[in-house]
Amino acid sequence: MDPYRDEPALDNHQTPIGRQEPETIPTDEIIDGLSRELDHSAAAQPDTRSPKGIMQPMVWTMMLLVVLLGGWTFLVQEPVLEPAPLDLNSFRATPEILQIDVAAPNVQAQISINRWMKLRPESRIRLVENASRVASTAGYHSFTFNGTDGSVLARWRREDGVQLLYPKPDSVNVHMP
Repeated sequence: MDPYRDEPALDNHQTPIGRQEPETIPTDEIIDGLSRELDHSAAAQPDTRSPKGIMQPMVWTMMLLVVLLGGWTFLVQEPVLEPAPLDLNSFRATPEILQIDVAAPNVQAQISINRWMKLRPESRIRLVENASRVASTAGYHSFTFNGTDGSVLARWRREDGVQLLYPKPDSVNVHMP
């Protein structure tokens, strides 16, 4: 059985027994009271926008920029590390080289002048390019090829490429990729 069926029905003007009618307050008074409360609470609270709160995102942004710039410099710029050590075994593919002298960032090789003179200019360029590629990969910037008689036969520099210097009529400048 439904407990509510036993109670008499109320019309719109009757209030249930035991309940009091709520007091009605005009809307203007409510709005005025709320605005006074907001004014008092706004005056009582300190300004939450302190300089620390404003500066913190700027500091994090600057730190992020420094880290990104450092990473870019480390990855993209030329390495500042010492070049890898080289010896005569590093140039096994070029049997014309008799001796190596390494003084970072430069390498000097000694080649038999008789063997050098027997090579055609294209073969000389290939010899210098092959040996220079080994030195460049190891981190060296220049490679000088000297003859057994002390003359400078050829030179490779990272900026200029291959330059044949001896004998003069065959001198050709070639840029190595």
